[in-house]
Amino acid sequence: MNLGIVQGRLLKPVEGNIQEFPKNEWEKEFGIIGELGLTHIEWIITNKSFYEGVIDLKISDYKDKISSITCDNLITSDIFKSSFLEKQLKPICDWALKNGVNKISIPLLEDSTITPQNKRKFFDIIISYGLLYPELEFHFEMESDWGISLELVKSSPNFYLIYDTGNITSCGFDHSEWIKNCIPYIRNVHLKDRTKKPIRTVKPFTGDTNFNLIFDKLKYFDYNGLYTLQLARGKDGEEIITTKEHIKLFKNLYEEKFI
Repeated sequence: MNLGIVQGRLLKPVEGNIQEFPKNEWEKEFGIIGELGLTHIEWIITNKSFYEGVIDLKISDYKDKISSITCDNLITSDIFKSSFLEKQLKPICDWALKNGVNKISIPLLEDSTITPQNKRKFFDIIISYGLLYPELEFHFEMESDWGISLELVKSSPNFYLIYDTGNITSCGFDHSEWIKNCIPYIRNVHLKDRTKKPIRTVKPFTGDTNFNLIFDKLKYFDYNGLYTLQLARGKDGEEIITTKEHIKLFKNLYEEKFI
């Protein structure tokens, strides 16, 4: 199982934020993942860290352990403006290439969710990035149905999908249908458990996400890509203990289904 984790989850939360770039300790996690048997870290750029100069860091020494650079700074309705992406996405793409990282993840969630009403506007803008950066893979984390998701990734040969188990649950989409239709384009599975009402990220196997069904379907379609832990954090200061528990749960499930 090619299992990794979202950046910052192995350290205490920064300023109380669930998901923020750990500016002063980010290098520590690359040592920790080896001790835990994890294979990769999904690098996070938030609005705060973008303006604090995270893209001035040299990360080429860690390129083999960075599965993608995730642009949380793009979770805003401004994503539908070409001028915004010119300022907020293009510098990240250039920085990724400079450091030898060839995958960019774009969360299309919350204010940046793609709908039938706004999809054409976004598609026209983002396709230009696929053309401008043919060396990069663009991975999209969606809170849209499989039809819109598939339409997006079919629009450029270097577009792929992140299948977030928690997002699909809380949006009320059918996991079986989403996987069946999108599996050729899925490159990363975010492991997250959520409840539907109210929508909350919770401890794994305590919410409404049916991981048994999900892993059965991934096995059926012979999925062999990345898995990334993005679960509820647990107690501050117990990040390593919590992560070890999560690793055990999902590796056991993977071995039960795949081996």
